[in-house]
Amino acid sequence: MTEHTATPWEKDYGNTYGHIKSLGVEGHTPTVCKYDWNIGNEMNPLFSKEQKEANAEFIVKACNSYESNQQTIKELVEALEGVVSAEWEGNTFDVFPEFEPVWNKALEALERAKGGMR
Repeated sequence: MTEHTATPWEKDYGNTYGHIKSLGVEGHTPTVCKYDWNIGNEMNPLFSKEQKEANAEFIVKACNSYESNQQTIKELVEALEGVVSAEWEGNTFDVFPEFEPVWNKALEALERAKGGMR
């Protein structure tokens, strides 16, 4: 799989508007993607300027938090594995039933972060 452009990303960096830029490329700030305020606003109002800006902010926040979220989920799974594999009499989820849905969600989130689930 091809690697994504280095993070952090920033919306409208410097004097550029309508661009999401990478600040993680040493000596450069390449445009990662463009969101044009004018497309679809007059003839076909798909999204307002405000919606496009909010979408760009969401993309930047999601991309910038991706690696730390993935690491946190991995650590959560490892911590829960320690509890799950501990020397309990019976199933850990019988002792701590509230762990099972959290465990399953953490495993699913980690798999999605790796690109395995949608």
